[in-house]
Amino acid sequence: MNPKTSSPFGRMIAPPQGSLDQAEAFVLLGFGLVVDPAGNISPGVSNTHLASWLIEHNPKKLLTITQEGTYLGLQKAQTSQGTNITPKSLDSWVINLPHDPHVHVDTHGAALQIWLLCRQHRIRKIALVTHPYQSERARLIFDKLPLEEIIIPDIAPDSIPFTPDSSQRWTRSWFWYAIFEFVLARPIGRLFGWF
Repeated sequence: MNPKTSSPFGRMIAPPQGSLDQAEAFVLLGFGLVVDPAGNISPGVSNTHLASWLIEHNPKKLLTITQEGTYLGLQKAQTSQGTNITPKSLDSWVINLPHDPHVHVDTHGAALQIWLLCRQHRIRKIALVTHPYQSERARLIFDKLPLEEIIIPDIAPDSIPFTPDSSQRWTRSWFWYAIFEFVLARPIGRLFGWF
């Protein structure tokens, strides 16, 4: 048994399902955020890698719903990849769900916001892009929403790093994330019936 992909408490990484070609939109969940003492936000390495993955795998620029950290990651990734996409053109295909950097928006809260936007835009099939170690819990939460299909892309676990300087301790390393996942996030999710 690989402790990083499965444990006595369940798997961490969701197996790939569906085809990206069938997606009507992408959902890009944030993972870690760096906030300096002055309150300035930067995406952190995890969100920047997730954003780069999305840019590569969403060439048609399908509608993408994202959170603040990954939105900043998209801005940074596009600049570093030399795509010459301005913030204005980024906003033509990306819906950002901004939030106060000092307030953590959990996966369940983000899923509810995203579902309302999907309903508004008549989206039934989404590609759920998140840090691989968050993917199974995210899949369980999104599976409870009235969407027709949740597509889970095949993202290699070692292709998206953790963010050692993250303001969210649990996203700094696999060790801290495993504690967060199995001691806090999953028990709370089960208690409230989120999955």
